[in-house]
Amino acid sequence: MPYVVKEKKIGILGGTFDPVHIGHLLVAQDAREALELSRVVFVPAASPPHKMAGAIAPRSARFEMIQLAIRDNPAFSVSDVEFRRSGPSFSVDMVDELGKELGEVDLHFLIGEDNLKDIWSWKEPERLFRICRIVVIGRAGNRREQGPLELPGPVLSLDIHRIVCSSSEIRARVQRGESIRYLVPPDVERYIYDHRLYH
Repeated sequence: MPYVVKEKKIGILGGTFDPVHIGHLLVAQDAREALELSRVVFVPAASPPHKMAGAIAPRSARFEMIQLAIRDNPAFSVSDVEFRRSGPSFSVDMVDELGKELGEVDLHFLIGEDNLKDIWSWKEPERLFRICRIVVIGRAGNRREQGPLELPGPVLSLDIHRIVCSSSEIRARVQRGESIRYLVPPDVERYIYDHRLYH
């Protein structure tokens, strides 16, 4: 059964967000405008299956940093749906649960284009494509519909403005005593230093 379009369009941006940075915010803002989304929901993962336990900052810290980063944008929100579930954080379970909470909405799940090659290794990829519209984020340009045969279903490719910025780079810079100014919002930068994260 193909994904059924509903009236209200909601974007979902999942990730570890350790920490959230300006690249995340730019992706969310550009996607919201290009797709005319009512809102973009940031969903921090509780237990990413690809990361070792204890290797990431506490859930509360990552959640609070997102709150600080988006508090001046009424079109952004953050959900703790992953923190209320047990076990590893799988995208299909997160999107399904969030969809149930939001009701009759048109879900757009934003993923990086580099994730497509691994989509078949994800949990229940066919079900994921049924319950939401997959939006693949590329580089600046235009948007186009495509449906490669090797994927579980069609995807919407969205080429937006992107900057070279990663959470791992930010953590490394903090460890080396280098500045992270302009890589994260000022409130997030203060939070990192006040709580001695990544030192």
